[in-house]
Amino acid sequence: MRVAFDDGWEATYVMPLAMASSARADGILQHSTDGVLARIAGATRGVVHGLLDPEVAGELFATIAGNRTFDLRHGQLVASRTAAFDDIRTQAPDADLTPVTPSIERANSTIRFGERYVLKLIRRVWPGPSHEVEMDRFLTERAHFTRAPRQAIASASRTGPARPHVST
Repeated sequence: MRVAFDDGWEATYVMPLAMASSARADGILQHSTDGVLARIAGATRGVVHGLLDPEVAGELFATIAGNRTFDLRHGQLVASRTAAFDDIRTQAPDADLTPVTPSIERANSTIRFGERYVLKLIRRVWPGPSHEVEMDRFLTERAHFTRAPRQAIASASRTGPARPHVST
């Protein structure tokens, strides 16, 4: 979603959205009053923040685990995992990866998958690599720094020939 401000400044945001039944939307509202973005008049459905829906969160994790690419209206979503992802999965192949409802923060959304993975969705994106993603990648792959969580997944959205927007 591209947002244009009165002063001429623009920003691009990414947020997974999902359609939910009225009952599921009500359940999401009990957890987070910001979780339901719109109710559809005359229907028993609503538009919800996708990470608050365990089914959508599970699909997102499977997308990344499968290194899938999706065509979007204005580009592509490229999901990928790092060597650390496979290493963590190998250490506990039968680990419970049930999505745990995230906290909704101001700039990002996080969701935990069992005790093994935390997905941080950077909602405000910009052309080129994310400084946060690049720092995590350096600490994981080059410095082998053990006092911070390892970066196990990354995704990028590509819009035309420009450099990708990156998030983890």
